[in-house]
Amino acid sequence: MKCVKFLVVLGLTAVLSVSSASGQVCGDINGDGGSVDVSDWVYLIYWLYDGPAPPYPSLADMDGRSGLTIGDVSYFQNYLFEYGPPPDCSGAGTYSYAAAESDTIFLPRLMGIPESVESLVIPIFTSLQTNTVGFYVPAIESAESNGVFRFDSLSVQDGATMNENFGGRTIWGDTLILVATSQYSNSLISGVKAYYNTHFTRVASGLGNISFEATDRGDSRRFAVVKDDGDLYIPVVHYLDAMPEFLQAPTDELTFAAVRLFPSNDSYDIDITATSGTINWEVETDADWLTFSSTAGTTPSTLNVTVGEIDMPAGIYTGTISLHNVDDVYGFDQGIDIGVQLKLISPHPSMDANCDGMLNISDLTYLVNYLYGIPLGPAPCDPCTGLFPDE
Repeated sequence: MKCVKFLVVLGLTAVLSVSSASGQVCGDINGDGGSVDVSDWVYLIYWLYDGPAPPYPSLADMDGRSGLTIGDVSYFQNYLFEYGPPPDCSGAGTYSYAAAESDTIFLPRLMGIPESVESLVIPIFTSLQTNTVGFYVPAIESAESNGVFRFDSLSVQDGATMNENFGGRTIWGDTLILVATSQYSNSLISGVKAYYNTHFTRVASGLGNISFEATDRGDSRRFAVVKDDGDLYIPVVHYLDAMPEFLQAPTDELTFAAVRLFPSNDSYDIDITATSGTINWEVETDADWLTFSSTAGTTPSTLNVTVGEIDMPAGIYTGTISLHNVDDVYGFDQGIDIGVQLKLISPHPSMDANCDGMLNISDLTYLVNYLYGIPLGPAPCDPCTGLFPDE
């Protein structure tokens, strides 16, 4: 995944020569009295995010249609980056805000998330027509959200990103704001190109609810899509009403002990269940010394975990067992991670102080250095475990 960022073009300056009688220039959105350039464009985008209003709103209404909207962002962007028509602050036309039945915004609504879930990622999709060049979607947490989970961040899923487009997000109060426009007018936003992941963390106990609803934030900042004709249209809002089934496993950590080159005597059963229904699961681990009775199954089921013959130096090793819902294509269920630890020992003869597996003069030297060494030498190996005391 990659975080959503603004596209910032450095060193690009587009200057308008047409001025009003007062010296103000159409497109001078930040009111600095200077050239019309990228800084004005960025100012307008941040205004969509609920930033400060332009000092002279009439100079920011540049697409020849009355109203300061994402349509002006797209129009101004086309002028700056593709030598499109210059800003037109006449406001002669209007937006149709016609229904766009083939454009759909998918927003999540999840109810009754169990206490076993500490964090989760919920997707927001946009499925758009091929002639779409941008969209503006503010979504508020509805009254049904009960404060058990906190919105933390938003990212774009790799493999379903907006390619040559840029997007952004911010949170103002309880409002999540999504903005995206095509960087180039011939590179349209189409299909399921915007695949946002909203990240939530538990902040209170109990069953949790998470619910977003699309909202308008004033006449000039209505949720809408902008087409290649410059007009604004209202997309269909579809809610992902779902109660995902979550994997459950009561085990948090497993600890094994094994003798080098011999199988472990420890064996653990992990009972894998689901909050409701059945879940097809799979298991993986970064600890190659673990052995599973199965690498996949269906809840409810039992996974047996043990350690086989290991040809590694004596020591303490750690790893993670990860259980995943293989049918969870939307990322609702973040899986379960179980910590594992292995204490691997080597059999040693009595007085094998340096743990090299042999009893010889080097062990006497090792003990002398430990007992009389200046500075004090390392503690000898424990012949019963094959580990040094600090291990």
